[in-house]
Formats: sequence, C-alpha cells, structure tokens
Amino acid sequence: ALSALENAWKAPYDSKRIDVEEREILCSGLCAVLISFTPDQWTASVDNLARPVIACLNIVSKEADQIMDKGNYESAGPILIRLSNEIRLLAAIVHNFMKSKSDKPIDDRDRRKALIPLLHSSWPVLTHIGDKCAA
Repeated sequence: ALSALENAWKAPYDSKRIDVEEREILCSGLCAVLISFTPDQWTASVDNLARPVIACLNIVSKEADQIMDKGNYESAGPILIRLSNEIRLLAAIVHNFMKSKSDKPIDDRDRRKALIPLLHSSWPVLTHIGDKCAA
C-alpha cells in the first residue's frame, strides 16, 4: 500500500496531471502512514516525501529566473502558479506530519526534529524564490 501511495505522490513529476488539492490529500495519507513508523525512521521518510517537491522547486525556479531576467513578466503567471503549488505541498508535508494522529503517544519534539532537515534543504530555494520574485 505504501508503494502505491509513493508512486501516486511521484506521478505529477512524471508528466501525469494531478491537481494540487488531490496531492494535498495524498500527502495527508502519506503522513498518516509515516507517523506509524518509529521516530528514528521519520527524518528519512519525510526527506523522501519532500525530495521530489524540492527538486521541482529548484528546476522551476531556474525557469522562472530565465523568464524574469528577460523581463517577460506577463508570461510568468503559469510558472509562478507552479512554484506556489509546490511551496503549498511543502507546507502540507509539514502541517500533515505535525497533525497526523498515532495510536501511540508522540512527543512533538520528535516530530519537529524530523522536519528540521526538510526545512534546511528547502530554505535556499525558498529564499531564492522570495528574493527573485519580490524584485
């Protein structure tokens, strides 16, 4: 079952169209599965979930840079929407992981600790997007 969820999660990066709302629902399900793992597995699992999103942000932000550098702002709409959708998915990962219910007691410090590497790895591209798009 986890394999099927992971394949569905990665499908949009293989040219299959899935709306961001459906991807957020899928993220919620994946996080519900991840929270059932042991805390020492969370960091790698969250990283695996975030990796395609961050990779996409890096690629699409370079495309956005090219458009913005040419001053072609009127054609930037679709790419900015894609960037915002991927950022939305990163936020969904954090939110759903923090809010997922478990049948065992969980210290929220362990949850936060598992999210720190995701935040570190996504921060450079998020900062770049903010700097570039705010100019």
